[in-house]
Amino acid sequence: GGYVGVDIFFVISGYLITSIIFNEMKAGKFTYLNFYARRARRILPALLAMIAITTIAAFLLFLPDDLVEYGKIVIYTLLFGGNFRLAATLGYFHHSMQENPLLHMWSLSVEEQFYLIWPTLLALMIRFLPERRHRLAVLALGVLSLAAAEALVHIWPRSAFFHLPTRGWEL
Repeated sequence: GGYVGVDIFFVISGYLITSIIFNEMKAGKFTYLNFYARRARRILPALLAMIAITTIAAFLLFLPDDLVEYGKIVIYTLLFGGNFRLAATLGYFHHSMQENPLLHMWSLSVEEQFYLIWPTLLALMIRFLPERRHRLAVLALGVLSLAAAEALVHIWPRSAFFHLPTRGWEL
């Protein structure tokens, strides 16, 4: 049903962005300002255009109660926290959620949350670990995230689906 596509996207995005960050850090060329400016130039134009178009459609098509819920998700999406809002609802697979035009924005939120944390973790790793331990450290973080996903999918499935700690292994 296309759900694996997000997983594959996370893997590709995480690999590419991690490679860029890591190589820039090792070369002494990484800056948070440049990194986040590149992310903003890449993400914000398409995000803002998509939200503008869906908001116009929502005003034309939604009933007032649905419009209020849509507005809440817009705010969370713009703050890259759409996954938190959606995790607090009925869940991604609930039939009523399938009419939500911003349902897919949870994945962008997870990705951007990852890129708020990941550069600092990489910088700490480079500073405090010998180079031969870098891959092992990344692997250990990935295994911890996967273990959290496996544990939570049985007791708190929405959290396992929507939140960074259980999706980080893919990135």
